[in-house]
Amino acid sequence: MSDLRYDYPRPFTILYLESDETLRSDVVDLLGMFYQPTRIIEVDNGLEVMPQALAHQPDVIISDIAHVGLWGHLVFAELRRHPRTGQVPFIFLSAADPEHFASVLYESGLRPPDSFIRKPFHPNHIRAALCEVFSFMMEYRGFWYNQ
Repeated sequence: MSDLRYDYPRPFTILYLESDETLRSDVVDLLGMFYQPTRIIEVDNGLEVMPQALAHQPDVIISDIAHVGLWGHLVFAELRRHPRTGQVPFIFLSAADPEHFASVLYESGLRPPDSFIRKPFHPNHIRAALCEVFSFMMEYRGFWYNQ
């Protein structure tokens, strides 16, 4: 898997919301193999996301839709409304049908480089979504950090 490694020019912070502990651990391991150095903030409950996002200012948030506490699409809407988290890219990693949530997500502010990856997934799907986020951040860095 070393050919998938991507080095971002600074430590990259990911906030990852997943209630399934085994899957969360596997994805965290995968992310650590792809990106160095990376700081991954793990949460297993939707109610923990906003406080963690405000405390750690992640570069990207990866979230399941169905989990304990506050569902992912509601977490997304709450984050989009807050001035400190409204521009953070969001990657949904979920078994839920994206068509079912599409209108709600778009009304809440889903836009590139946000994405939706359907479970089960291949590791390259996460890598591609994060590479899109990296590219977006590097291209629009002035816009991104001055909002």
